[in-house]
Amino acid sequence: NKGRWISKKDFKLLKMIFVAYDTDDSGSVTYQEFQKRFSDNPELNVTMLPSMANIFEQLDGDHNGEMTFRELLAAYYPACSLEELDDFINKYDPRGRWSEQQVEIGAG
Repeated sequence: NKGRWISKKDFKLLKMIFVAYDTDDSGSVTYQEFQKRFSDNPELNVTMLPSMANIFEQLDGDHNGEMTFRELLAAYYPACSLEELDDFINKYDPRGRWSEQQVEIGAG
């Protein structure tokens, strides 16, 4: 359901994906980090690699070359305002410090 509500489970899943892509733990994902996650996957069809730049450009909302978690949420939940996204971030991840190990899918 990609409406104006983000469930805690969906939020945690997207956060887990984001943390996995943010390999340098900077709080943002560069195109190089994004592409590396795909190119490291042997099951990925090589024909998808050229479209990675276009996908990343769609996710990088302010087009500064780095995707933030807020931008990922905005791309996945376009009906939500930026204020609503910030409310969800503050509600589900108030410290903004989830690591991959701390994110448990399905945890309350």
